[in-house]
Amino acid sequence: MQRPVSVTLFGILNFVFAAFGVVGLIASFALFSVPTDSVNSVLKFMHEGPAYATWLKICIPLGVLGCAALLATGIGLLGLKPWARNLTMAFAIYAIIFCLTAMTVNLLLMAQPMFESV
Repeated sequence: MQRPVSVTLFGILNFVFAAFGVVGLIASFALFSVPTDSVNSVLKFMHEGPAYATWLKICIPLGVLGCAALLATGIGLLGLKPWARNLTMAFAIYAIIFCLTAMTVNLLLMAQPMFESV
């Protein structure tokens, strides 16, 4: 039996997206290390807004778990493990829900207050 091309493709894509996630996590840590006296109003708001700072502190551990899940499913898919398909589907549902939630939170906690302050 030949390995399906789609399984190999999705396994590799999971590795690529896990790498993008790690880069995003490093950028998030870097944002927290920037001094708050920055002239960038977005960074200032991120540090001074307690609700948004809390949201980011929740997102970082979720991002670490998401990257770990993508890496595990990538390895599992390339090894043709049956659990990897189920975990990939579960992660896809989680990612859709999380992206919609993050978009709403960013709109309510970041964009709306910034537009009101202008």
